[in-house]
Amino acid sequence: MWNSIKAEMESGGKTFADEDTTEEAAKEEYHKIADRRGRLGLVLSEIGERNRSRSLTTEVSRAVIERARQMPGREKGLGLLSQQ
Repeated sequence: MWNSIKAEMESGGKTFADEDTTEEAAKEEYHKIADRRGRLGLVLSEIGERNRSRSLTTEVSRAVIERARQMPGREKGLGLLSQQ
C-alpha cells in the first residue's frame, strides 16, 4: 500500500507537504489503515466460519477490500469498522 501511495504522489508531482502532512505522519496513518483492513478481513472470515459460508465471505471480503483500496484513508466513511 505504501509503495502505491508514494508512486501515486511521485507520478502526480505531489509532496507530503502538499497534503499538509509529513512522510512519517502519512506512513503512520496508512499503517493504521492497513491494520484496519486486516482486522476487517479477520472479522469477515470469522463470520463466514460461523455461518459456514466461506465462498460468500471471500467474495464480500474482496469487494470490501477493493472498495477500500479505491478510497485510501476513507475506510471510516464506509462505516465498516469501529475505531479502537
